[in-house]
Amino acid sequence: MANENLAGSARRILAADDSNQDSLLLKEAFDVCSIPVVFECVADGDELRAKLEVGVDAFDLVLLDNNLPRRTALEVLSDERGLQLVRTVAVVVLSGFVAADDKLRLLELGARAVFAKPVDLDGYVSLAKDLNSLMPARD
Repeated sequence: MANENLAGSARRILAADDSNQDSLLLKEAFDVCSIPVVFECVADGDELRAKLEVGVDAFDLVLLDNNLPRRTALEVLSDERGLQLVRTVAVVVLSGFVAADDKLRLLELGARAVFAKPVDLDGYVSLAKDLNSLMPARD
């Protein structure tokens, strides 16, 4: 019963990242911060597109690896589904490196923020706090 209550108050995050380690560290960071989340992961742009077919409003936050296999963050946000996505849910791009012109374009396409990927758990904890502030409040 407690898990059902937690799931009801938890924010739903869809992480599109081909690095399982990065996704696990981010999930752990939310746990460390005591921020309840339901965390789903996909490994490439095609899986992301399939997951979003279910409905973009199923998520409070979508995290995109900038260099996602099969579809980069720029490609995801540039198509019609991407345009619908940014109108419905907070989208944040994470990357080890983003060229300044790509960052500007991602923000123009509707990404709420573009963050550098952290390198350790402390960095992910800081990122989790930043991401928490970008998600809608839950009652």
